[in-house]
Amino acid sequence: MSFHADGAGGLLFNGRAQTIFQLDRAAAFLWCSLAEDCTAADLARDYAHRADIGLDEAMAHLTALIDRWREMGLLADSMTTDDAAFGGRSRTGVRIPLNVSPRRPVSIACRVLNADIAVRFVEPALARLCAPLLDGLAGPPPKAWNALIDVLRVERGGAALLCPGRPPFNVPSLRELAPAVLANVVRVALQHSADYPAIHAAMVSTPTGAMVLPAPSGHGKSTLAAGLWSAGFETMCDDTIVLDRETMAASPVIPYICLKSGSWPAIADRLPGLWQHPAYRRPDGMHVRYIRTGGGRTLRHAASRRALPVRALVFPSYDPTTPTEWRPLTTAQALDRLLPCLDPIGHGFDAADIDRLIAWVDGTSRYALSHTSVEDGIAAMKEIASS
Repeated sequence: MSFHADGAGGLLFNGRAQTIFQLDRAAAFLWCSLAEDCTAADLARDYAHRADIGLDEAMAHLTALIDRWREMGLLADSMTTDDAAFGGRSRTGVRIPLNVSPRRPVSIACRVLNADIAVRFVEPALARLCAPLLDGLAGPPPKAWNALIDVLRVERGGAALLCPGRPPFNVPSLRELAPAVLANVVRVALQHSADYPAIHAAMVSTPTGAMVLPAPSGHGKSTLAAGLWSAGFETMCDDTIVLDRETMAASPVIPYICLKSGSWPAIADRLPGLWQHPAYRRPDGMHVRYIRTGGGRTLRHAASRRALPVRALVFPSYDPTTPTEWRPLTTAQALDRLLPCLDPIGHGFDAADIDRLIAWVDGTSRYALSHTSVEDGIAAMKEIASS
């Protein structure tokens, strides 16, 4: 464990666990003093002098702080203070938690796929930045969490996300925090999923099953998904789905459409409330708006696990220079387009899964769709849906 001063307090870094903890000025002073084997009496006198308070008040403050750490089970046995000075009870050094802060931490419960994930913010202000975006994932607090993501503020106006099994994820600007938290919640959920690896695809529900639209970023699938929703289709998600390992039924991961700034002019007429949705900057530099539907027609919450059989695979590509057309694909052609959209997260593939994937694609209707505009894409999707 190493301590790093930041001018207002400091950060503790646990290299083995790859975790970072934030300390305010008082906690940083206490940590450093305990690390130097300072006695309780000396520590209280020094603290009283620095804070310009009485010795009894300083002792009470330090006792309460260490008691809090003890109650949280965050004390280490490697450092001790003078027991007698603290009423005869052992007081040891501490591993400072994320929520050692003048403010009480705020947690938001998320349920994505079958995973219950707690996002814990060391400061309420950080939670307020992310709450509107996490609201669509909200679930009741479970008996036990599958994972905990900690969010804390770091120096120079940024934040850090501590996710299980991963190095700290640094967010340089708080403008990027909400999308970063959302993306990490999704990744943690996928890591806990027993389904197939994720597919980067939009998903639309029809009376006869789901139409899945796989495509890499930049092919216009999110804009088309938003257009389809505005035209009356039940768009379930725009970016990521999972397939049941046995039935190959498709489920959406999160109930959002994420529209990049380049698509806003093209879709704004169909989504009159678009400009009222907050604009975020993602960590990749993209400016985006997230759309959740309302007014009685809602994108399905991923927690409902509304898995649908897939009736068609449609591979969209926006190209304003060519006429709009859609055409059938062979199994090999569809696999060639599908493979770049697979994300081998979670349980990954085995040989039997590959055979099952080929059989699934072979037994599903497959189309390539090149569209010149959102309107043309919607018209083509209506033709495919009725074919």
